[in-house]
Amino acid sequence: MNISILLYVGLSVAVFVTLALLLRLRAPKTAPPTRAQIESHEPFPVHCRYFPQIRQTLSPDDAAFVAQRFSAPARRQWRAERRSVLRQYLAGLSEDFAGLERLARTVAVLSPQVTRSLEAERLWLGVRFRFLYALALLQLTGGVAAVPEFQRLTDLLGTFAAQVEAGMAALEPRPAARLDGGFSA
Repeated sequence: MNISILLYVGLSVAVFVTLALLLRLRAPKTAPPTRAQIESHEPFPVHCRYFPQIRQTLSPDDAAFVAQRFSAPARRQWRAERRSVLRQYLAGLSEDFAGLERLARTVAVLSPQVTRSLEAERLWLGVRFRFLYALALLQLTGGVAAVPEFQRLTDLLGTFAAQVEAGMAALEPRPAARLDGGFSA
């Protein structure tokens, strides 16, 4: 019985520490947006469009090229700049996801077809995104950045954008429905 209690306590502490780390690795706080930024804000993802360049940055071929052609100080500078670009990309993905979440909440309020299962799915998507984001940031902080984590984040963002767009399309009135309603005999 003592072993099971220790096991539960150990698992509880592990979950608590993991959650604390995830909360600490959130996206950096930014200043509140200005009115011009709000008006010009694109609600759909813009940063994930740069994934091909990020994939190239993470390519082993790039690292091999830099290792062959540059001195040790230049390689260190290249790695530091690469980490900075990757951090900026992650922050951009986080901004894109936050914008999509705001838009999804608005669509959910306006849509009569929203069910608990759709809302639960949106919540689960948010949890998965934040977990993958924290994992990618943790790996980047540790000096290891791999394409699969960035690919998963980008794909998740694209999937979420498609779902939000489908929800918005469902809100639009159908031209055929208006015609059918106006020509009833």
